[in-house]
Amino acid sequence: MFPSWRMAVVFGLVFAAVSALALACGGGGGDTDKQDVEDVIRKLGAAGPSDIDYFIDHVTANALHTVVGTDEAGCRADAAACIGKPSTVTIKSTTVSGDTATVRADFKSGSDTKSYEIGLVKENGTWKIETLNSPTATSGSQ
Repeated sequence: MFPSWRMAVVFGLVFAAVSALALACGGGGGDTDKQDVEDVIRKLGAAGPSDIDYFIDHVTANALHTVVGTDEAGCRADAAACIGKPSTVTIKSTTVSGDTATVRADFKSGSDTKSYEIGLVKENGTWKIETLNSPTATSGSQ
């Protein structure tokens, strides 16, 4: 029989190994997912027509249809209209829960600022915009 201190060491090592395995398999990745989600929002906000491939890869077919009003082919045919003007993005809040995320952000282009609540889903390891609420637009400084 092991002395009690050896049992504590063995259990400690087993716990450490299991924790390391859980992290390696994707457990505890909340901060990484949050950063990934925010990176997608910032890159899409700054996107222009030459970024159409990134745009298509990070917007679901449902969002293209319901938010943009077209499909992938239509978006590629008129990338400037599909993507819109590049904006400076200010992230207000980000919540990640499993394979879904919600971001509240302001998009500023010229003197106009629009605030959105954006829903994202993780599909095959890639964060994609799924929903976009109606914006609130303000003109002037903000």
